Amino acid sequence: MLFTERAKWNRKFKERGDELMAPESFIVENIDLLQKGTVLDLACGDGRNSVYLAKVGFSVTGVDFSEEGLNRLEIFASNNNLTISQKLIDLSNHKAVSELGRYNNIIVNHFKPSDDILILLPNLLKREGILLINTFNYRQSEENGFPRRFCLEENELMEKFEDLKLLKHEVYQDERGFLDGYIFQRL
Repeated sequence: MLFTERAKWNRKFKERGDELMAPESFIVENIDLLQKGTVLDLACGDGRNSVYLAKVGFSVTGVDFSEEGLNRLEIFASNNNLTISQKLIDLSNHKAVSELGRYNNIIVNHFKPSDDILILLPNLLKREGILLINTFNYRQSEENGFPRRFCLEENELMEKFEDLKLLKHEVYQDERGFLDGYIFQRL
């Protein structure tokens, strides 16, 4: 299944135009809650958020399982005179994710990690680090037919992390659909 998903995403990125999509509004609107320093952009795709974060001064590492997405990220970074580290890994690989290092911030946008990967994320944060998760919620499945397994259930992450304090939770709708945004801070 991983090979099928990777091929689908590689094809999707290859078919996109030459313009980088705008960064996620939830990230832009909450940039002041991020800690200065490093960002791990988990499931970064072709880097719309990585490029934005690097432009505003963060040291960014983009991680994805799509070679084509990371190739596009490299092009967009180069076109903007930015240096963005990249790592090609299977985001369902527990060992690979646990070895990513430690960061001031972790961004997970439009991707729902499995529970065994989610519970690793606090360990990848430095003290007082920020975990921002913004992805589709159950209404995206109900209203638009998006696969439910990739959607957050109502309040699903509210009490998910013992070592993190919830700073913000927002349920909203934009042009892409129905989303939940969470921002946590490591204690």
